[in-house]
Amino acid sequence: MSAKEPGPLPQSSSKKHHENLPSVRRARPPVGWHKTVAQLPHSTTVWAWLNTVVMLKQPMKITEEIGKD
Repeated sequence: MSAKEPGPLPQSSSKKHHENLPSVRRARPPVGWHKTVAQLPHSTTVWAWLNTVVMLKQPMKITEEIGKD
């Protein structure tokens, strides 16, 4: 009896699926200052601080109203 040589391995389904997908190019970041948009770095901090003050005032108002009943 002669020994058979193993044939090529079957491709996995994930590799077949990958080959059927279209190629996607990644977006490149803007180059140079003329392509960037200026943003205020402190605007988020100010917004968060203002909302924190409102949140701290509301629970005190609720507890005062509950205590009056």
